[in-house]
Amino acid sequence: MLPYLDALRQDGDALLAAARGDLKAQVPSCPGWDVETLVAHVARIYTYVANQARSAERVPDDPPVPSGEAILDFFAEAHATLLLVLRETPAEAPAWNWSRSAPNTAAFWPRRMALETTVHRWDAQSAAGTPEPVPTWLACDGVSEMIDIFLAARRGRAKEDITGTVHLHATDPVDGVPSEWVIDLGPSGATSWHEGHEKGDAAIRGSASDLLLATWQRPSAAERFGDATLLDAIRAQ
Repeated sequence: MLPYLDALRQDGDALLAAARGDLKAQVPSCPGWDVETLVAHVARIYTYVANQARSAERVPDDPPVPSGEAILDFFAEAHATLLLVLRETPAEAPAWNWSRSAPNTAAFWPRRMALETTVHRWDAQSAAGTPEPVPTWLACDGVSEMIDIFLAARRGRAKEDITGTVHLHATDPVDGVPSEWVIDLGPSGATSWHEGHEKGDAAIRGSASDLLLATWQRPSAAERFGDATLLDAIRAQ
């Protein structure tokens, strides 16, 4: 299994360190948010998931969090609790999740939390002017998650009549995770994909970190080619 909990620990710590600089700093990658809002958002998710990962039934997803400087200690405690829960909960234990395709087991949550945290760690560091790239293995896995979990669900809801193929190419591949994806956007939102190096109707090419950031609508140095409508459709949100 990929080291999701290690990534969650490291990126959570880095997010908190960046946030301690200035809670009122604006987060350029999240318009309308300051750092306090960002930290509260992630702390709220941590609190929710620590409960949801141990429950086969859906639990309330908007737990209360404090405001001001108190959010920093609250975040640290929520982060530590989440790590403990995910480490001690068997992967096969029943645990509801919102995905249309993933089994309702606790195994869903370490990956989701590692990826949620690494993107928001980048956001917090961007607010401080010191963003570090997402590690290549985690970014590649995050692109796969975007396609399997988020893109399929979003297009399934929206029924977007956008059709064509998009090639995503990470230029810094690592063993063990895909680094190139060919996505087929079908009629009425149907989506399929396979690994491969093939010409598509559109393409995004760059480091794995830049690809992941682009799919989460963050500033990115990834190069974009071809049909802009197709490229705009390749996003998690």
